Amino acid sequence: MSSIAGNKAVAISNEGGASWIEASNTESVEGMVANPSQEIRARVTLSRYSMDAGTGRRRPVRRRPL
Repeated sequence: MSSIAGNKAVAISNEGGASWIEASNTESVEGMVANPSQEIRARVTLSRYSMDAGTGRRRPVRRRPL
């Protein structure tokens, strides 16, 4: 991720996704787990921005329904 601003997160799970250790607006995550295992799952949450032509500021892009 080239920017850590906005609504972004990275998470890891060693319990098949039953619980997650998550860190927001960063490029890495670390934490302690109660039951070590040989399987690690990762989850990445991203957001995006566009430039507002009137103000020149970044604004969140709204999701469109499918």
